[in-house]
Amino acid sequence: MVSGQVACERAIKKRKARLVLIAIDATTNTRDDFVGLCCRYAIPYRTWGLKEELGKAIGKPARAVVALLDRHFATQLQGLIDFLNKSGGGAGGRFVEVNAFDKKEDI
Repeated sequence: MVSGQVACERAIKKRKARLVLIAIDATTNTRDDFVGLCCRYAIPYRTWGLKEELGKAIGKPARAVVALLDRHFATQLQGLIDFLNKSGGGAGGRFVEVNAFDKKEDI
């Protein structure tokens, strides 16, 4: 797993990222940049949580972007986020924007 804009961009461009999480409160530029990168490189992404929550989840200060590198972890987390999104649960109902690259074979 990597976090922060530079490390996540590098992981996406090297096609090592398996799932990218973008904080809901990321700046418009950050969000647009990473959505564009994920679409360009066919990497699944989800918009989830606040920067503070993303950072806390990985034991770091606030983070706008996190990239998961492990395929199995990414698959499980993506499934959980999608389930919570469908059931209306999760981080105060703040889930999720889903991109077009969410088929399991794409992960």
